[in-house]
Amino acid sequence: MVTIPDTHKIDRKISNLMASIATEQAKKENILRETTYECAACGQTNAIKDTVFIQTHWYVSPHGCTGGDYWKQGEGQCDCPKCGARLRLYNAPQLTNLKRLFKEVKEEHKR
Repeated sequence: MVTIPDTHKIDRKISNLMASIATEQAKKENILRETTYECAACGQTNAIKDTVFIQTHWYVSPHGCTGGDYWKQGEGQCDCPKCGARLRLYNAPQLTNLKRLFKEVKEEHKR
């Protein structure tokens, strides 16, 4: 005969803690959406929540007998919502790491 201990209290506690963690993570994401950057063209400050992140891709041609063509992910860019200037984010990895929090992420493919 097998006797399984009652773990309902612990399960409820774990559920409550997980819900609390999810709530705190959502708060953190909302705070991070307020991250700002300065436009190099117009000098205005913008929040990433108001900016579209542009993920660039570049084309690699086929080579040799077995090398097929493919797209390689390039740098992140964004257009300033105030002046429309295209900003390259190659030197701002902290912004690129937050791309999921931008207003939108657009994929751009160029040959």
